[in-house]
Amino acid sequence: MSEPEVTGILVCKDLFFTASVTATARAQGLAMKVCLGPSQLPAVLASSPGVKAVIVDMKLLDPENADQWTGLRDTAPRPIVLAGFGSHVDTRRFAAAQAAGFDHALPNSSFSGRLVEWLKAWMG
Repeated sequence: MSEPEVTGILVCKDLFFTASVTATARAQGLAMKVCLGPSQLPAVLASSPGVKAVIVDMKLLDPENADQWTGLRDTAPRPIVLAGFGSHVDTRRFAAAQAAGFDHALPNSSFSGRLVEWLKAWMG
């Protein structure tokens, strides 16, 4: 049996959260690669031409560095879904994601609470 084509990339350093998201994706028959930081994203995208979604832990990005945020959108151009998740009180990062053209910027609780739904919609 062959492995499914990688359709999602998770940019996250949190080992437990990464394990949860990738296991959930796998249980849905979706393949996901992990980047430990935004600087790894171009290489991972280049090796995975079927990617439909890039999901980013927004705490890895500096809310004051607009180029870092828009650089992610440039690296993962539409139709790739670019989604971020973060603390609901970190309004600066949500504003930065919106300004950079992220398709979704979700509080951790919303992302985790509807994880199966989001992954199927974005990667399926």
